Amino acid sequence: MRMVARENWASYDRFNRSVVDLLANDEVALLDFADAAQVSNTDSWRYRAELSNLP
Repeated sequence: MRMVARENWASYDRFNRSVVDLLANDEVALLDFADAAQVSNTDSWRYRAELSNLP
């Protein structure tokens, strides 16, 4: 799950800086960001009625 702090819904439209720009002057934060995601997985699910116990 990726979470981004925002003030309100409108703030999603006016965010123009990249992560690199935000962390460029903070070496520790940049290293923490690089280590934050070690693995990424994606799951896709599809309901199959024939495998369900529900009527």
